[in-house]
Amino acid sequence: MPPEQPPVNPTRQDYNRGILDACYRALATIVKAIDGQQFPRLVVIGGLAPTLLLNDDHLDALFKDDPHPGTSDVDLCVQVDLTNDANLYASLLRILKDLSFEPMQRNDGFGDSTWQWVRDIDEAKIAVEFLSPSDGVVSQSGAPTVGRIGQATVTRPGDEIGAFRLPAGELAFRDALPRRLNVDLLGPPGELSVGMADVTVWVANLLPMLVLKSFALQRRTKHKDAFDIVWLLTRWQGGPAQAARDAKNSPVADSPHVLEAIAILDRAFKDPAQHGCQQYAIFELGGVGAAQSPTDALRLARDAQGAVQSFLNVWRTLRPL
Repeated sequence: MPPEQPPVNPTRQDYNRGILDACYRALATIVKAIDGQQFPRLVVIGGLAPTLLLNDDHLDALFKDDPHPGTSDVDLCVQVDLTNDANLYASLLRILKDLSFEPMQRNDGFGDSTWQWVRDIDEAKIAVEFLSPSDGVVSQSGAPTVGRIGQATVTRPGDEIGAFRLPAGELAFRDALPRRLNVDLLGPPGELSVGMADVTVWVANLLPMLVLKSFALQRRTKHKDAFDIVWLLTRWQGGPAQAARDAKNSPVADSPHVLEAIAILDRAFKDPAQHGCQQYAIFELGGVGAAQSPTDALRLARDAQGAVQSFLNVWRTLRPL
């Protein structure tokens, strides 16, 4: 049976270094496997991106002082049209199956999720998720839609693997940075090691990450979205103000998606009572039902407000409306 779906809304206490290392092993192994096959670039987004952005080698230093908790998902944005090249699609499908990844079982009774593939790695359940730019495609409800990578053929490979359509996903390809990982590559389950390798991966830069995380913060209630935004800004070299200066120079700074994201951030972190500030505090304190000190919760909410508003204040002076 495939591994069960990970917790929907984990908090800091649900993550550890072992889970993060398992994610990096999965990422590096997949990227290494498709190297040389002329496959379009995969760009890391989501919860795995912050630690990669702030350290271009490995992550030990980040775990010495207030570390990022990591993630249990490997979110990969893929900009690919395989309508006329089913061989590339088949290669990705074969790689996942050879590595013993299986489609995640959905909780809604509609079978497997074609865009989420899971495997147990070092006693952790790791999900590899494929996302693609939506190109304006949305459902009738206005939510992002799920679509196949590539066009169905006689063998209908598009029914086996898909990509979640992601608004503003194209920004990840327009502003991405290379990062090097030196990790132990995955083998089949039960095979402890197939050897260390240096692998270069691409990660969405600061401004695309803030846009994508802002959109996620608006469309769902996952406390880690707010946390990742605040953590990125506060740990950025030079803090939120320098983050705004660096974001200003992004090649995607003039995108309409950026204006929308800035408005979302302003609303979500306007004051400590807003949902962005509250979700940050909940993530840090271990959940809504955890024993919490009201003083600590308010302090964390104010920290979140201060970080985001500091970023926005400098951003507005650099890019006036």
